[in-house]
Amino acid sequence: MSGRVHVAGVGLYATDYPDLGAWSRGAAQPGCEPAGELIDRRARRRTSALTRALADAYGEALGASGFAADEVAAVFGSALGEAATMIGILDQIYGGKNVSPMRFAMSVHNAASGVVSTTTKNRGITTSIGADFDTPAMALIEGIGLVAAHEVPVVVVCGDEQAPDDLVQGLDLSWDMLAVALVLAPATGGGDGPLLRVHARTPEGAALCALEDEQPPRAVSARLARSPQVGLLDVVAALQRGQGGYVRLDRGRGRGYVAELLL
Repeated sequence: MSGRVHVAGVGLYATDYPDLGAWSRGAAQPGCEPAGELIDRRARRRTSALTRALADAYGEALGASGFAADEVAAVFGSALGEAATMIGILDQIYGGKNVSPMRFAMSVHNAASGVVSTTTKNRGITTSIGADFDTPAMALIEGIGLVAAHEVPVVVVCGDEQAPDDLVQGLDLSWDMLAVALVLAPATGGGDGPLLRVHARTPEGAALCALEDEQPPRAVSARLARSPQVGLLDVVAALQRGQGGYVRLDRGRGRGYVAELLL
């Protein structure tokens, strides 16, 4: 994809790391839970941990960008979506129990996008995407397209909760929760900051940036590295290091899309 945008803000929630600041310092906080402070208190009580993690990453990136919450478009990406909530509902149905309509509303793939856009009074475009291990790439491409078509900033936030055991039992697919957000804005050519574009594959002869777990002392755990969203974490890590170049968006489990960073 040839379109270029600049990265105006980033945010993160990861297992043991409540925000990008903690991650950048390597200051793990074992047992920390996503707060979901962007979401109003009444709605927050009904949300899942995944929705709150997405909201935390979204809010941190938006705050860093300086854009108003009601003026951005948004792309939410998740490979599994609210899988744990949905499996719980299916267990209730199988057991002959009644299912709460509100709980069902929180089980759909676009639950987080609906809650966040409502609580921030955002009337802009918001959409949800699921594309397995290519979710980060597809979400970025969608975001770049929205920037190009509407000339508005776009929050791209992707996340997945810990894979439910009932869903991945016996498979080497278990991972820890991770949510990563980037705010993409129109590139004016006036020193906006890091530029980003997405390619279907690494250009011939180009080298990929080193991965975060190849940069001691901070390392990505084996479980976090299996998350479908770890490619966005690799992009954020490269930006934090001030490293331009190509970052693979799927760590070898998808179709090979890469992000190009121009600093």
